[in-house]
Amino acid sequence: MKIRTIALGAAAAVVVAGGAATATWVAVDEGDASEAGQCSGATYALEAEREDGTLEISFELQTGEPGQTWDVEVAHEGEVLLSGERETDADAEIDVDVPAPRDSQGEFTATATPTDAGSGEPCSASITTS
Repeated sequence: MKIRTIALGAAAAVVVAGGAATATWVAVDEGDASEAGQCSGATYALEAEREDGTLEISFELQTGEPGQTWDVEVAHEGEVLLSGERETDADAEIDVDVPAPRDSQGEFTATATPTDAGSGEPCSASITTS
């Protein structure tokens, strides 16, 4: 996915108590948005990009090993767009794409929760499109 950062875009870093998770938010062209960070020994990125009449929401999770199972949910303004178990591929990644109407605005969230008890905290990301 190709995203161009605008010069006037805002960037901020958020650190959760105890250093357990970090996130970086970056504003990009045309109301698109992106957030990336670390959690539970994994890295993640949530992005929104307007292209060809749709708004594509992409969520990528990079873990430490292939074959891990995570519950993944992507929502818009509280309405679930995608939900279900996903397994990390041979590159230890989970990558989901969710189309939404091009004029969708507001908050998109993605949460990935490891299915093995005691294997880590959920990874959560949030972006806002305008």
